[in-house]
Amino acid sequence: MKLNYMYFFLICGLLSCTNLIADDINNQAIQTNYKIGLFGHININQYNSNFTKLPEIPNCCPKFTSGSGLGYKVGVLLEHNSFWSLRAGLSDISGDFLYKEKTTVIPNGTSVEGEFEHTISADLQAIFLQPLFNYWISDKLLINLGLDLSYLIKTDFSQKEQISKPVGAGTFLDSLGNDTYSRIRNTFSGKIPKANSMLFGLTLGASYNLPLNKSQTLFLAPEAYFSYGFNNVVETIEWKINTISVGLAVKYKQPPEPVYIDEYEEIFKFDTLRIAKENINQTTFISGLINKEEAKTVIENRRI
Repeated sequence: MKLNYMYFFLICGLLSCTNLIADDINNQAIQTNYKIGLFGHININQYNSNFTKLPEIPNCCPKFTSGSGLGYKVGVLLEHNSFWSLRAGLSDISGDFLYKEKTTVIPNGTSVEGEFEHTISADLQAIFLQPLFNYWISDKLLINLGLDLSYLIKTDFSQKEQISKPVGAGTFLDSLGNDTYSRIRNTFSGKIPKANSMLFGLTLGASYNLPLNKSQTLFLAPEAYFSYGFNNVVETIEWKINTISVGLAVKYKQPPEPVYIDEYEEIFKFDTLRIAKENINQTTFISGLINKEEAKTVIENRRI
């Protein structure tokens, strides 16, 4: 059922873009309206959460409230010069949860202040599609706003609980009160139980297009995007992901066909006549014959 939702949104987005492209083909030269390109970003992933454990996975943490991590985002883009953009690719939204729990431990029969570290590391990767609306602040600065639709293709995790204080002293007891002689417990790894396959969000970004050649067909664009997650990574717990992406894009715009502007120049030629006449006693003027010619000259080739 979740996969059907993904296909539905992907098809709707692609159909909308196809209709817009078809309209441009009917009304304007398509090569002057679009840029295509590649982009690569660094992801700063922020986890907003409120849970004590993953479904079906034992954990003694009082509560995981936040997490963070670094990832990447790479993909391709199709950018309309006026109205909309479309981006797709692969995104790494991995991160770590860490909660430090204050406690008391008794090494060698003496009570001292201790600390437990509860950690969950999530390895998350997704295929994403971003249909975006364009707003041009200037001929170089572009603002985008639209949807972030992500299909999770990797949902792995690992977790553990360890004694971080006092250093080098203290071990855990088992359920029967016996010493395990270990400073680590609740170690688990595998697939995240009940993980959602689709993540939905809202994306806001900016891209500054710098021409790399005189014909302005190749551009380098520093970019920054923020994606706000709407739904949870796991069905039964509160865990959303927000991402800041910073990086570069290389964009190519196909040059238009040359436009020839023809200018016509009229050339007038006058014939001078000499007429011999006897008994001329006054100045006489006789109009010559006008030979009017038209010459066609191409004076400019201009690319739009």
